[in-house]
Amino acid sequence: MKVGFIGLGRMGTGMAANLVVRGHEVTVYNRSPAKAQGLIEQGARAVAQIADAC
Repeated sequence: MKVGFIGLGRMGTGMAANLVVRGHEVTVYNRSPAKAQGLIEQGARAVAQIADAC
């Protein structure tokens, strides 16, 4: 399944991480790109603009 997350606060980070671990294709966007680093290391794809997440 392909999933996109906009916003990696407490809820978004946890939900995205669970999906990555289960093998889903996850794309993430966050205002501060550093918050996506842990998810990138787990296999998520980060985008610089919201439009790129669609």
